[in-house]
Amino acid sequence: MQLKRSVGLYSLVFIAVSGVIGSGWLFGPMYAAQLAGPAALISWLLGAFVMFLLALTYAESSAMLPVPGGIVRLPHITHGNVVSFTMGWSALVCYIMTAPIEVRAALQYASDRYPQLLGPHDTLSWLGFAIGGLMMLIFCIINAVGVAFFARINNSITGFKIVVPIFTALLLIGSHFHPKNFYAFGGFMPYGFKGVFSAVTAGGIIWAFIGFRHVISMAGEARRPKRDIPMALIIGVLICVGIFELVEVAFIGSVQPSLLQHGWHHMSILGGNGPMAVLALSLGMIWLASLLYLNAFVGSLGSGLVAFSSTARIVMGLSQNGYFPKIMQKLSKRRVPIWGILLNTVVGILCLLPFPTWKELLTFHIAAGVLSFSMGPVCVLSLRRQLPNRERKFKLPYVHLIAPLGFVLATFVLYWSGWLALWRLAVAMLLGFV
Repeated sequence: MQLKRSVGLYSLVFIAVSGVIGSGWLFGPMYAAQLAGPAALISWLLGAFVMFLLALTYAESSAMLPVPGGIVRLPHITHGNVVSFTMGWSALVCYIMTAPIEVRAALQYASDRYPQLLGPHDTLSWLGFAIGGLMMLIFCIINAVGVAFFARINNSITGFKIVVPIFTALLLIGSHFHPKNFYAFGGFMPYGFKGVFSAVTAGGIIWAFIGFRHVISMAGEARRPKRDIPMALIIGVLICVGIFELVEVAFIGSVQPSLLQHGWHHMSILGGNGPMAVLALSLGMIWLASLLYLNAFVGSLGSGLVAFSSTARIVMGLSQNGYFPKIMQKLSKRRVPIWGILLNTVVGILCLLPFPTWKELLTFHIAAGVLSFSMGPVCVLSLRRQLPNRERKFKLPYVHLIAPLGFVLATFVLYWSGWLALWRLAVAMLLGFV
């Protein structure tokens, strides 16, 4: 029994957008502005450029070989066991943490109104843990019903997630905009290029754009993968970078100048656990803050749902590579990888226990994700040599320029993640090999 190919282009684009527009737009604009000032606009473009190059390389490979869990299957096809396990394990570490992180983000955002959701040091209270566990169970049920049902639910959620950021940004720009914020208080780039590069990782920018990966994981269930996978990846990334740039402009311009007298680094008064909503409240827009709190819950729920689905396909792919038990390849009567879904549920609930704040999780998660995605440029060049006569509906132009550039930029993102994230990733990789 094989996975059912019932996901069309519209749903694939919404999977990409839902994976990208999660908790990133709720926290990212403030964290990026604190690190880079108005130059955070460059950071978003830089992060989008890096991930767009990687997405282009996967667009060709995934369209030609539309296998479930493509992130872990493609390196196995091109390079064999050692490389595929290394990249597959780092991908699993990244994927399996995503849904719990999104749940954690939703609860952290909601804690501004319901402080009982958090305990000491901003970890989840028992009430927060119980609600988070319930959300993981909801993800499990939706995915177990079938991929078509999952796609319908995600399409509905994603429409809401697209409208709210655009509406919020336009409203803030039209009613509370201070142009001098872009050139006063240290200038446009108050912390230099160091701040710009730091914002790409620590500001949550790469974390947001990593969400394009879910389209690759769902390639085995795409109705017309050779056409739809490349189009969904490209359209999804372009939509999201436009939304993020608009939101960042709105955030920077709407901050009260009096809060910036000591520089962007000291803008913590807007922090709280829901910076966009707190900004709306500081401007007297109580109804907008309520909408943002609702969007935080629904948006993170949607991104967590997509990540949950992708992780089950990654587990299935690792099983097909020979690293997980064969039972993980078994499909239910509704033709979904049910054992991967169940494993994801259990591990996801356990991951809620020791989680610190959303921001503290970013760099480790980004390092694991970018390490696995760095194989995209390598795989596309390898497949050009290994399968030169295979039909390619989408053939990446200038591949010998784009693929090496994407690989080099991916290694820069790893470098920008910092030593703290990299040594933790090294320990996680070592445990995987053991």
